Amino acid sequence: EAAGTLFRITGEARYADLAVDLLTRYADVYLGLGFQKAKNTNPAGRIFHQILNENMWLLAMSIGYGCVKERLNDAQRDHIEQKLLRPAVTMMTETYAHDFATIHNHGLWGAAAVGTTGMVLGDEAYLGLALDGLAGDRTSGGFLAQLSLLFAPSGYYIEGPYYHRFALRPLLTFSEVLHTHRPDLNIYSYKDGVIGKTIKALLSTVYPDGSFPALNDASRTMGIHDEGVLLSAAVGHARYGQDAAV
Repeated sequence: EAAGTLFRITGEARYADLAVDLLTRYADVYLGLGFQKAKNTNPAGRIFHQILNENMWLLAMSIGYGCVKERLNDAQRDHIEQKLLRPAVTMMTETYAHDFATIHNHGLWGAAAVGTTGMVLGDEAYLGLALDGLAGDRTSGGFLAQLSLLFAPSGYYIEGPYYHRFALRPLLTFSEVLHTHRPDLNIYSYKDGVIGKTIKALLSTVYPDGSFPALNDASRTMGIHDEGVLLSAAVGHARYGQDAAV
């Protein structure tokens, strides 16, 4: 993702070459890896010990691929898509369908990863699964159900600020994808502007010293320099305007 983004910003081929090399090498081995043997309560992926990390990884992979896809020939694209990206989506939406459908921050990462991959591949079926859920009802799973059900009316997230900032990373990344490529969804107005409310709720929990209340099993060192918080502040300002309260 970083290499692809730098290529887009600078136009320097060395960044694109690095992204393509990484994607190709993953595609060379991905299906032959089997599933991780070290497990916890979350299902195991091929790269990581839990599917949550694989969701995070696929989101980054798909963004990086989207940045360099146009430089590849048909054979290169087919190799990366058929041996890496599509098998990862299949694992998330079929093998671990129960995890993909959960209304939880894990489900958010899965929906964002599959949706962004669908956008990059031009696969409307993947995008539909990500937005509407496996049942297509926008209630039992999928990104739009997550927006509707994860947050209190105030925007507060029940797991506390530590997990709130983590959940907003995929939420806002995919929202920016939708804002850019699917303006018809008007995602930042969805459900009475729930995204803006939840950004404000997160930022409103910050202590004056920039740290967050350490609720549940949170790290006491988590604060405003976290990637999720920076993304929240940037997107909140860009899409909803500056709010002096936060």
